[in-house]
Amino acid sequence: MEKISVIVPVYNIGSYLERCVKSITNQSFRNLQIILVNDGSTDDSLQVCEQLRKQDDRITVVTKANQGLGYARNTGLAVATGDYVTFVDGDDYLTPQMLEHLYSRLKKDNSDIACMHFFRQDAAGTYYFYIDKQSPRQQALARAYSPEEWLRLEPSNTVIQQVFFQAWGKLYKRELFQDIEYPRESLAEDNLTTWKLYLSAKRISYLLADEYCWVMRNNSLTEADNKSYTSYNNIQAINDRIQLYSILGISPAFLTTDWLNWLRRLSTGQPQGNELDNYRRASYFEQVFQKYQKKSPS
Repeated sequence: MEKISVIVPVYNIGSYLERCVKSITNQSFRNLQIILVNDGSTDDSLQVCEQLRKQDDRITVVTKANQGLGYARNTGLAVATGDYVTFVDGDDYLTPQMLEHLYSRLKKDNSDIACMHFFRQDAAGTYYFYIDKQSPRQQALARAYSPEEWLRLEPSNTVIQQVFFQAWGKLYKRELFQDIEYPRESLAEDNLTTWKLYLSAKRISYLLADEYCWVMRNNSLTEADNKSYTSYNNIQAINDRIQLYSILGISPAFLTTDWLNWLRRLSTGQPQGNELDNYRRASYFEQVFQKYQKKSPS
């Protein structure tokens, strides 16, 4: 039977980790390699990892000095032996059949990537849902796509946009990572990487299902108040996509709004000394954009 490697980056999430890992070990798809990558945690995360490892021999614990989420993902990929790979953030959790559903759809469509939606839980415990499984329009999205179809659909479809860049909530053929790795940056590493995996795939499947719970914590990386660093990485991700899409004949015009929004976020932030060049560059680009936008014919 084919195997799925589940890579879980772990950094100072000791109180969330057991729920996360139990949601993986209890999956209906049983042939798993579960890799917990302890990224230099300073709380009790490593101890929790070791306790969980003793309870399930499918769990491997890798510990390393703190180098960020991108490094943690790459570390997990280096020891993964599964035919397929999925990522789960250590404070999130899965519904019991998520991996089985992704795997079944991927195999049915002969795809290289299968992805599905998510629901969100905020710090107060409130749940948010984003899809309507009864909507014929959304039901029509549940199919296999060529990379070109998927990338062209992204700018015009909110449902697809919402699941586009996250590393998690997807099942990948491990071979896709042969020439792709996550950058060292802790923030926006998925936005710099996931679209490359789409381009490397032959087919991409989408399931109209929300079986991944994205837990929003007040002190999580996603919630971190680091406008300069996060914005610059997202600008770089968009720049890379614009360049390659243009060469491939895929119109990158839809990325302009995102690009400008990240420029504005960066130029209104409070950059540290080593980020001043990025701040100045963003401010310049925004000024030029505004100048020539005013000159454009109405």
